[in-house]
Amino acid sequence: MAGGSTDIVMDDKTETKPGELKLHQPPEFTGKKDDLKYFLQKVRMYLLINKRNYDDDEKKIIYTLSFFKEGTEAGAWSSEFFAEAEKKEPIDLGTWNNFVASLKEAFEPYNAPADALESLKALRMGDKTADEHNAVFKTLLTQSKIPKDASTTIDLYRDSLTIPLQRRIMTLENVPETLENWYKWSAKLDHNFRKMQRVVGKARDSNNSKNSNSKGNPKYEPKKNWNFPRKERDPNAMDVDALTLEKRNEMMKKGLCFGCGEQGHLSRDCPKKKKPSTPSQTSSTPPSYSKKPPPKELSAYIRAITAEYNDDEKNAFYDDVEQEGF
Repeated sequence: MAGGSTDIVMDDKTETKPGELKLHQPPEFTGKKDDLKYFLQKVRMYLLINKRNYDDDEKKIIYTLSFFKEGTEAGAWSSEFFAEAEKKEPIDLGTWNNFVASLKEAFEPYNAPADALESLKALRMGDKTADEHNAVFKTLLTQSKIPKDASTTIDLYRDSLTIPLQRRIMTLENVPETLENWYKWSAKLDHNFRKMQRVVGKARDSNNSKNSNSKGNPKYEPKKNWNFPRKERDPNAMDVDALTLEKRNEMMKKGLCFGCGEQGHLSRDCPKKKKPSTPSQTSSTPPSYSKKPPPKELSAYIRAITAEYNDDEKNAFYDDVEQEGF
């Protein structure tokens, strides 16, 4: 001690105990058999990365027991295990390997490989990507403990894929003979197919954006209440809407005008039709049937309906019909 200061001399052999690396802690264990494998994996990962702190079996066991949830089957097992250890003096928890073996005996599924095999048989790709499906298949295959490249394993994998994907792989020049090649080709073909879908979707969006009307609507959207302009009917024209289906068919067979009832011209060219004073006051509305027309006359009926529309309006109508699946 000199000048009111204190010098502290530390032994060169003194070593500061390192802090734990804070990884995600293992989840609470309730005793559910399907959760044991995942729980032990998380415990082992944590103990491994912090092995300088958990450097003996007793610390490992106590750390693991701290995640056994009270009020569950696992909590009851933990209490019984520790009660047995307390019967000895000093308290003896046993070895880590014996602890894990006892834990598996109590909570490991009765027939995990058989359960995994049944899950493999029922597994289907569905809407998942090939990469997602392959990850699930590989996990179940490991749990089932069946040989990786056995013919039955490849059959199980093939059956789990969608029919179109199976067909594309089976028609390759060199059909895969190993499970790894099946994984590779399913992922490659599925990726290409999804990429093509995105390209086609963009092309449709681009095509629809060109179908804007004369007022400059940014995008043609047929499913959002597209309304065609309806023209006022000529009050001097024949009441076409009032014609019965039979009368209309008869006039069509004889080539009679729906406007005046005479031959030699169509309704839109009828010379007796009163011309509108302005473009907005146009001719008669498209004819309509009192009930649905016969299939053979449906195309003529559609042509009659669309006769008064311009090309842009017709194209919009046909696009709408195509997208609706007619």
